[in-house]
Amino acid sequence: MEMAKKTPLRITYTYDFHLWGIVTTLKDFQVSWEINKSFKINLSRKQDIEIQSVAKGRQLFFGLFSSHDRFKQGTFYLIANKYYNEYLIPEMKEFDFFLRYDCDASDEELKLLFAGLKAIQPFALVVRVNPNKLKSKHQLIIE
Repeated sequence: MEMAKKTPLRITYTYDFHLWGIVTTLKDFQVSWEINKSFKINLSRKQDIEIQSVAKGRQLFFGLFSSHDRFKQGTFYLIANKYYNEYLIPEMKEFDFFLRYDCDASDEELKLLFAGLKAIQPFALVVRVNPNKLKSKHQLIIE
């Protein structure tokens, strides 16, 4: 009797969301509040993104907030990049948070969103990030 050949299951993700890196000294709930106030959305706390650190032998927890955009039928995610001295996206250590926007927005809408983020006073820096160029982009998949 011949053994059946095993084929590994391969899952491919698309990273077709919009992403901005944010530098600030604010806590996660304060960043959420500032974005909510500026954009009239309702980012609310969700279960943290939990990652097992093999090197450190412990669990890492990164804050997560989300809000559904009822006008564009999209979703905003505010994601903490730091947990003590560990990073969700290690190649982007300079950013404290990422704002992910899952939506088919026009270039003009994205420019307005970017300008609005940059206008938030406690944000020292806001940069548009191409998720396809990130080595650790898989960490940004939210299920």
